[in-house]
Amino acid sequence: MWNDEDVVIVSAAFLVILRNERRLRRGRCQHRFWVRPSLRKRKVYSGSDLLTDLNSDDFNPLHNELRSDGSFKNFMRMSSADFETLIQKIGPSISKMDTNYRDAIPVQERLAVTLRFLASGDSFISLSYLFKIGRQTVSKIVSEVCDALITEFKENIKPLPGRAKPLEYVIVADDAFPLTTNIMKPYPGPHAKTSKERSFNYRLSRARRISENVFGILSSVFRVLRKPLLLQPEKAEKIVLACVHLHNFLRTSPGSNSYMPLGELDRENSSTGEIIEGLWRQDSEQLTSMLPLNRVGRKSSASAQEARNEFADYFLTEQGRVPWQDKYC
Repeated sequence: MWNDEDVVIVSAAFLVILRNERRLRRGRCQHRFWVRPSLRKRKVYSGSDLLTDLNSDDFNPLHNELRSDGSFKNFMRMSSADFETLIQKIGPSISKMDTNYRDAIPVQERLAVTLRFLASGDSFISLSYLFKIGRQTVSKIVSEVCDALITEFKENIKPLPGRAKPLEYVIVADDAFPLTTNIMKPYPGPHAKTSKERSFNYRLSRARRISENVFGILSSVFRVLRKPLLLQPEKAEKIVLACVHLHNFLRTSPGSNSYMPLGELDRENSSTGEIIEGLWRQDSEQLTSMLPLNRVGRKSSASAQEARNEFADYFLTEQGRVPWQDKYC
């Protein structure tokens, strides 16, 4: 018969053996990486190294300067000078601090990942392999950088100069769309030359042509807009707004001639009023994602008609008219 002392000794010995066995098992187990081996290669060749190599491709040793239309621009859709300008503008808002466990992804790489996504429309997985950054991290970076771009370049809605009534930004459309307070369509039917209605229709047509040019250039530069955005609506909205703000930034940058070279946009012959199509249309001839809509009669609200009349009145004022509108409208 065992007494209580024997039971205690045997139990203690069992616990010691069990503890040693667990230690041996842990020693045999291979530790799992919390960072995939392929991503650990960032220390060998990272996105920063890629940007350095792209700049090296563009260096002209004969003139000791960087080309503005070489590898870097083809990859980022902007010159290295414009890239550095963006770093100065949004760098502080997208930078992260190093931790005891890992170094933060540099600001240059965060911007590069986002610009490459906008330029190519590649999946987050493809960008993960290219920049050696986790897929979830890529998704987070794109969202944060787009937020920073929108905040940096955002403009407040302003009333038309010389008009007391503030109006929203509107979408310019044709007869296939309804007239609303934020969708403008032409006045129906024929109208007398230089009348308010005919002047409005002429200016609306010009605005639509400008929008077509902008969309054409946007989609040829930021090709993410040529693919389905497999994202939540909130993130898709960020992507589109970021592309628009980048377009406005590049359009007014010192290197804007390379962004929109001569002949890229539609032009109007000042003598005949003939429209000369821009080169961007040649790049968009194969696109079939935009289909024509049938015209459907819709009754517009009084507020929508009032908004259209407000624009029409403005186009006849000294501040709102253009010198040639009476000639062509």
